[in-house]
Amino acid sequence: MSATLKLKIKGTKVYKEWKKKIKETNSYTCNRCGYSKHKNKITIHHKTKLSKLIKNYNIESVTDALKCRTLWQTELGECLCLNCHEKLHGLRKLAKKLTKKRKICTT
Repeated sequence: MSATLKLKIKGTKVYKEWKKKIKETNSYTCNRCGYSKHKNKITIHHKTKLSKLIKNYNIESVTDALKCRTLWQTELGECLCLNCHEKLHGLRKLAKKLTKKRKICTT
């Protein structure tokens, strides 16, 4: 899966509308900590990585992505404030590192 395809999908009008719909549905409130003071500090997090969705649904182009109804389900995203989003991704990176270290130690 190309990172370029992911960026192209994120640049579409449909993607931007998908993000806006999730923010509006959640009243621009972080699903983790409840933060809601500044709308511009609320981001959308994919519950399942976009790259995994692209792979699972055999999406090879922006046209494929636009045709894939499942990709645009609002349940696939959640509102997070910048702090919670950073914490979440930081924890993922740390977990990946620990998993790699364990694999090295057990072989």
